[in-house]
Amino acid sequence: MSQKVGVLDVTSADFDVDAYLSSQLKEKNLDELVKEEEEMVSSVRRLDSDVHQLVYENYNKFLTATSTVRKIQDEFNLLDSEMESLSRNMKNISALIGELSGVLGGGREGVAQLGSSYKVVKSLQSIFELPNILQASFDEGKYNDVVRVYLLAQKGLSKYSDIKNIAEIQKKIDQIIAETEKQSQLADFHEIVSKLFLASSDPKDCSIVVRALDRYYRKMSTCKQVVQGVAEVTTMLKTCSQALLRRFAKFRGLELGEALVKGCEGLRQPAASPVGVRHFLFRSAVRRAVEEVLECDSLLSRLLGGETGRKENRHRRATPAPSAADSSRDSLWCERIDFNQQLHFNRASIIGAIVKVLLKSFIESIRLQTYGKFAVEQIQVDCYYLQRGVSPLVADEVIVNSMVDQALSSALKRCVAPELVHPTRLRQICEDKTE
Repeated sequence: MSQKVGVLDVTSADFDVDAYLSSQLKEKNLDELVKEEEEMVSSVRRLDSDVHQLVYENYNKFLTATSTVRKIQDEFNLLDSEMESLSRNMKNISALIGELSGVLGGGREGVAQLGSSYKVVKSLQSIFELPNILQASFDEGKYNDVVRVYLLAQKGLSKYSDIKNIAEIQKKIDQIIAETEKQSQLADFHEIVSKLFLASSDPKDCSIVVRALDRYYRKMSTCKQVVQGVAEVTTMLKTCSQALLRRFAKFRGLELGEALVKGCEGLRQPAASPVGVRHFLFRSAVRRAVEEVLECDSLLSRLLGGETGRKENRHRRATPAPSAADSSRDSLWCERIDFNQQLHFNRASIIGAIVKVLLKSFIESIRLQTYGKFAVEQIQVDCYYLQRGVSPLVADEVIVNSMVDQALSSALKRCVAPELVHPTRLRQICEDKTE
């Protein structure tokens, strides 16, 4: 009995088509057979759709892995060439060392004498530069450094004191040391007098000290207030500039996204069925939004300097196709977008903030509607065109890719039976229309 059940079980390895068909013909009437056929066709289509969706989900991961492997391979090839070059250089150095040892073998004493002469020259050079070093420390009020450097150089000065130029240098140094002693004595005198005044019990002397300290305190307080005022003005300017940049980016992003928001209202369910996939186009609202972002990028480049942000991607990533059932799970792993990060006065920072506000408006407008399968396909085409148009303008393309993924996932969650355009066909549609 169990063997017979296994033969009739479509999921069993022992399944027999003829036996199953014969059993169905005997046990069921025509209506039941038609219903069974419809259920099997529906199951086959559902399995086929799941397979396609799995292929789309892993397409981006496959591209990323391929790019990473290629990059690692290029780096290893470069490293191998550098190692070979280093090996050749080491061999050349070893050969040169051997040749130099043979050439200099007979003149080792001369080399040693040259080394000794070099040390003498360096010592004399330090002595000739000593007056300037001492004078610089003296001008900065670093009297302890003057004395310390002089004591270190005193042995060399006495060693070469019979040289005429060294004797003249010694005179300059003696003058600097004498002035240093005078200034040190004045500083010590000032410290002693201050201690005597502060320790004095005479009311007249105490009043003089109090007035002097009061004047000194007022001058220091004035200087401190000026420094604090400058710091406060600088902080206020930075805060205001950040507020202005954020306000401009938000206003411009909302203005550019207004056309996209209105365009999403025209995709409400039920959507008109197109004649075929080849009739899908990126809509004029999406094209206009990309063109205005490019124009804004050009204006910012002329205003702030630098080149415009157009650059060629290493590979163009097709818009991923997440399944409707897994869209909630995938949204947990989306790149976290910071809309309050600090902006800088350069083109890339400002245009990146504008693009984020634009795409955020697009995502929120999608979340307010429900869509048919053809509307979801149209949104997929729009997302791919937006991604191609604005991702080369921003510093971090991951942000654009993540927000485009969120837009398509939101559309999938709001469609009962979503169907997506194949990535190859999607790329062909956009490239044909942009040429």
